[in-house]
Amino acid sequence: MQITKNFNSVTDNMACPCCNAFVYRKPFLDRIQYLRDIMAIPFNLDKKGGGFFRCRDYQQTHHPETKNSQHTLGNAMDIITLGWDGQVKWKFISEATKLGFSIGIYDSFFHIDYRDGKPVMWS
Repeated sequence: MQITKNFNSVTDNMACPCCNAFVYRKPFLDRIQYLRDIMAIPFNLDKKGGGFFRCRDYQQTHHPETKNSQHTLGNAMDIITLGWDGQVKWKFISEATKLGFSIGIYDSFFHIDYRDGKPVMWS
């Protein structure tokens, strides 16, 4: 199902990997699409799944350290950054924070979500 101009729930593997459930928040995806337009590069998710929506069972089994994950609300995305140079990463972080996203910086991906309250950043 085509959700936005550049995101498709099937081809982008946005459903939960354990049960194939799919929940999303349209305001979040509209904002992600806007960021994608600014960046003018594809946002690739983990092809094994879990980079967008995760049911609570999957979250508890695979990421028990994270309580109240925005992934379980369809309000988060893990974007693979392999192949991005420092300038692209910096632009992403800069533009995403301007849009009010919270960002987690990891070796091979950025976690991005839009949550209530002030945005946060961690690595």
